[in-house]
Amino acid sequence: MFEGHPYSLIPIEVEAFNDQDSICKGTGFLYAQGASFYFVSNWHIFAGYDQFAKQYSHPDRLSPNRLRLTIRKPSFPDTSIADLYIFDLNGPTWLQHPRGPEIDVACVKFPSGDPAMSYTMANGPNNSSLIPLRVGDEMAVLGFPDLGGSAERLPIWKFGRIASEPHYPINALPCFLIDSTASMGMSGAPVFSIRADDEKGELGSFSGIYFSQAQSSINYLGLGVVLKASVIGETILGKQPGRLPRNP
Repeated sequence: MFEGHPYSLIPIEVEAFNDQDSICKGTGFLYAQGASFYFVSNWHIFAGYDQFAKQYSHPDRLSPNRLRLTIRKPSFPDTSIADLYIFDLNGPTWLQHPRGPEIDVACVKFPSGDPAMSYTMANGPNNSSLIPLRVGDEMAVLGFPDLGGSAERLPIWKFGRIASEPHYPINALPCFLIDSTASMGMSGAPVFSIRADDEKGELGSFSGIYFSQAQSSINYLGLGVVLKASVIGETILGKQPGRLPRNP
């Protein structure tokens, strides 16, 4: 029986490959939509391309065709290794947001069976309570920075408070800022609100997906950017096939 915080079983370590060539590493999670389950991470993990820096993750400009997931199970330290093939003869089999790569999220259907019994969903019944976000709320970013170690290692928790009005977009993007940044490997990490309640104790809810540091040409801001959780449902319902960069 796992004796840690239940949220520690939600993040999934992901490595993207083109056949046997490793492209990049990051973090993701499983998300339930109706009777289906999806693996969710950043678009730049699925595409192997940083759309903001305009560069490929691999020096030979390779794009991934397979994701290897290392999933921590409730029977921890048991883990599952799953290979998801995200490219076939017709092209990418994953979905991107209807607005395209500027909304840095992507997902692919996860084999069903009964993963609800074996894996922990980001939007499971114990962490999907609708807690309105507000400036100053503490947020936890859970992911796998590139530290090395065994497959059984658990995610790193990074904390930061909401630093922008969460109900208003930033540069027309459905996101908010937190006063914390995450390191390489934590792209695609699930983000949870953590709030103490005098009557109910600690409350938490799935609030979004981490995707980058806020950029400035003047100085280091020390701020992280979190896409709102609503972009995941929009991606699934939009059914927009993933598109790879063309001669960037």
